[in-house]
Amino acid sequence: MFTVRFTNSGSVPVARAADEAKPGTGLVYLSPDDPCIVIGEGTKFKTHFSPKMQIMLPKSLNSLVAEVVEVISDTELRIKKEFGGESGKGTVRVREKIAEGREDGRTGLEYKVLPFIDQQEMYRGVYQRLKEGGCIGIFPEGKSTCSFSSLRFDDVVGHNRRKSRQNRFTPSKSRRFYYGTRCYGQ
Repeated sequence: MFTVRFTNSGSVPVARAADEAKPGTGLVYLSPDDPCIVIGEGTKFKTHFSPKMQIMLPKSLNSLVAEVVEVISDTELRIKKEFGGESGKGTVRVREKIAEGREDGRTGLEYKVLPFIDQQEMYRGVYQRLKEGGCIGIFPEGKSTCSFSSLRFDDVVGHNRRKSRQNRFTPSKSRRFYYGTRCYGQ
């Protein structure tokens, strides 16, 4: 059995924007002309948002998130991409949910404000641990499959392992990467 002692473990903290989410004021809906324009009723976008922050829609829409690129006014902001990505599937679901709400007398959706969190300090910590020959453990939150973001990390690990085998990358000490129950390293 593998056990870990976390006393003075030297862990690298990871801040998540979702942990700092705050309920937004008012209700929001999408512009009929541009799915990247979010319109608010009773909102205070200029007070609550700035570029790089995110807006998160309700759980009934799978908590869709979009990055804010411009705060136009207290009732209008521009997001980087459509909710749910370029496919437009998220936009369709959002418009359907808003239409359902209008039938029930609601003019829009509740939302949450997610702060921008600069992860540079976390990355510095990870690189420092690797530089010292340390171990990096990545434990996904309740998922048994790789998410897109963890696959990128897996690719980097694999790339560095290949470089090491080709003698282009010579680490000073052995490095190991743990992702759930899989171990990567030399």
